[in-house]
Amino acid sequence: MRGADGSAVHGLRRRRHERIQDGVTREIAQVISSQGSGGRLLLHIQAGRGAQTLLFRDQLTAAERPVIYDEDDQRDAAVASATDFVPVDLESARFPAADDFFDLVVWNRDLVTVKNAEAALLEAGRILRPGGLMVLALPNLAALHNRLVLLTGRQPTTLHLGNGDHIRGFTISAMTAYLRRDLGFQVERITGVGLAPVTGAVLPGALRGLSHSAVWSLRKPRRPGR
Repeated sequence: MRGADGSAVHGLRRRRHERIQDGVTREIAQVISSQGSGGRLLLHIQAGRGAQTLLFRDQLTAAERPVIYDEDDQRDAAVASATDFVPVDLESARFPAADDFFDLVVWNRDLVTVKNAEAALLEAGRILRPGGLMVLALPNLAALHNRLVLLTGRQPTTLHLGNGDHIRGFTISAMTAYLRRDLGFQVERITGVGLAPVTGAVLPGALRGLSHSAVWSLRKPRRPGR
């Protein structure tokens, strides 16, 4: 009976997590639709099977064939036929594209699996054209549920121990300051998504700091005179 109960709880948690991730995906698509319509060339970093890539591509009015960077090719067949895949060592390699190449870069969540996150973000910024849009989504280390589990002396769900690959944690305020000050992005919008275990919806601004995940809309500054 204990095993059955544990399985039911695990299934409930998985469904809640998927609901929040669906909300994050919808928010990224909305950002692209409203702010990235002038772009044509999309790079999706760590796209997994790639269904999101096609959704994000479809938000652009005249999209070219999207490109996926990842360490391993996990694309579904339908995605593989509609995208280009380039293997990249996200920890140490220079990204293959030339400077200022992509109009839009999307990195949804999996930066938390990268040890050398700063170098990878700098590379993402290098290959984004001036004025281009980068959409970054990350789980929030300071989310309400993480604060509560820390009060009980347990590990926050954003950082995995032994069973998982999340090795980095970021709060919204610290990441926002870092993106502006150290990486030079213009932060146009920050959205909080999900309040675990209650909802996967976009939260009002006052509750953003407690949200499960955050979505940043970032611009690479244009060069003077352009």
